[in-house]
Amino acid sequence: MVDVQEKPRRKGRGYIRVSKKRRDMISPEIQRDEINHLAERENIEQVAEPIQDLGLSGREFEERQINKLVEDVEAAIIQVVLLWKWSRFGRNTLQSLLNIQRIYDAGGDVRAATEDFDGKTSVGRLQITQMLGWAQFQSDQIGENWQSAHKYRRKKGLPHSGFKTFGYKICFTCPPHEPGERRNKCDNCRDGIQKLDPDTQDALAGVWRRFTFQNEPMKRICDDLWERGFRTESGERITPTQMYKWLDSGFSLGWVRWRSKEKILQDKKVVREGRKNYYRSSRPEYFDVWVTGAHEAVIEDPNERELLWLTYLSKRFGSPQLPKSHHDPKYSISGLARCTGLRLFEITRTRGQWKTAICGRNEGAFSRGKERMEQYPPLPNGDRNPHTVYFRCTHGALYKDCTGSGSIGVARAEKELLDWLVKQSQGEASVDEKIAAAKDQFALKGSADEQAEVSKKLKELDEESSRLVRGYTKGIIDEDNYVKEKQRIESEISAARERLKLFSAKVVALRPAQARFLGLVEEWEHMTYSRKRQALSTVISHFWVYREKARSKPRIRVVPLWAEEHERLAPPPPGHPADEVD
Repeated sequence: MVDVQEKPRRKGRGYIRVSKKRRDMISPEIQRDEINHLAERENIEQVAEPIQDLGLSGREFEERQINKLVEDVEAAIIQVVLLWKWSRFGRNTLQSLLNIQRIYDAGGDVRAATEDFDGKTSVGRLQITQMLGWAQFQSDQIGENWQSAHKYRRKKGLPHSGFKTFGYKICFTCPPHEPGERRNKCDNCRDGIQKLDPDTQDALAGVWRRFTFQNEPMKRICDDLWERGFRTESGERITPTQMYKWLDSGFSLGWVRWRSKEKILQDKKVVREGRKNYYRSSRPEYFDVWVTGAHEAVIEDPNERELLWLTYLSKRFGSPQLPKSHHDPKYSISGLARCTGLRLFEITRTRGQWKTAICGRNEGAFSRGKERMEQYPPLPNGDRNPHTVYFRCTHGALYKDCTGSGSIGVARAEKELLDWLVKQSQGEASVDEKIAAAKDQFALKGSADEQAEVSKKLKELDEESSRLVRGYTKGIIDEDNYVKEKQRIESEISAARERLKLFSAKVVALRPAQARFLGLVEEWEHMTYSRKRQALSTVISHFWVYREKARSKPRIRVVPLWAEEHERLAPPPPGHPADEVD
């Protein structure tokens, strides 16, 4: 009798890539489903979830995670790399073949679910090379089409892309363009030239003059635009970063810019040396070709435009860039105080409609003033006196989009925190209390049956998602129903995963021993701000600053690390029940 030994099960991991990441993209689910079928058919054990590169081109390998898969094969962690199609591995034939050869040299294998060729045979290698060559051919065709489009736009004096800029409109007659949909074009906008928007062009011209000639801070200018009702295209606040990008382009002064071929090659060399995002910057010095565009500038006088541009470049980039510094917390409650005021924000794309919610943001530090500073000198260790610093909601103070929960001084907050620590350290628990606490700690680990039930539900949802993808790929389910069911399943999967997180989170967040609190109380008066902040982070998550009644002094509610979910909720503002606020 011939002794037939069972073939050992190989280990593998999938790889998913999508060139353009979109909210409603379908490709990742299709790729994952085909990879799972291939692994099941070939009896391959998947050691982890497939690696995903979403929104990355297949022409370059520097930013993608292909190298991690190759290193896992070389380390014998996996033996097989699983793909949907060979084009997912890459659209650069030479680089793709080099990486595949590294996998073969390490004794591994690469398999594609819908284009399954044996790369260890001469015929299989020929077929793989042909598929990778075809993938690069498709990519080269797309690149050539884009080059032709950009050449046409440069010839017509149009910017690199057709995105609308603040101060301009693409068309005054076409309906608003929705993201992800093809833009409709009429006779008025078919030429692609953006027109000055009479509602915003004067505001943009004022930004140029105020920042350049009057030396106003950009943050103050953006705050003024917000108060005057100016928003981004999506109805959000215009930030200094966004405004700098608009001004850096020089578009509103009549410029159109791009990079020459020599500049692109030079930038790619810098990227290979380690500066990955070098060529993605929108700063003016990264562009070497500047010409007058076909659109109108927001300022008519060419002499003023030239003076504005030169002064702006000198002001914007003349000062040296200081390196970022890392430092200890400045105050004992830095990053711990949370606001319970009502936050007001405009619903996106719906002008004039507002929604209310608990603010929940971290509060910032403010100074009490010169008189208080003279009354309370600095501490012996050099820290500022706690009576001279108070915390309040930064957004409420600067942007007026939060009602705030009042200001609380560092001295008052430290006193209430110390009272809380003393309360936690006092008294020895009785035997019955210790037994009850032990039962509570055991309950925090969660019911094993409940956890198993949630895990089972999550597995069923994954299977339902797989069936849905198969139904869509076979044409049984149309795209509208697919997208609707996909959103429902993803929502239930997200809820189930959050439920599973609660079990592990509750096990980690256990109440410290009583000796911890005794030590904190004894050392409290001798600690610096930085040491107090470090000590507090070992026992509390944060604390809420709230008012019990309107116009009453702010209080704090401590949220310890071991607090349950309902204990972490912010107390509602006075006069607003919890069920009336999101």
